[in-house]
Amino acid sequence: MKYLIITAQIAAILYLFLDLFDVVNMPDLRVAAYGVIILSLVFTLVIASEKNRA
Repeated sequence: MKYLIITAQIAAILYLFLDLFDVVNMPDLRVAAYGVIILSLVFTLVIASEKNRA
């Protein structure tokens, strides 16, 4: 699961980097990339708070 999240983050950052320079133009993928980054931040915060409780 950890490697899946890391792979999704790398793909999202790579897409947003290419989108920054107008190499690609797919608004749906832009939304998905932002979603991946936001969800991975949420998962990271949840996992960190769970580890602090234990």
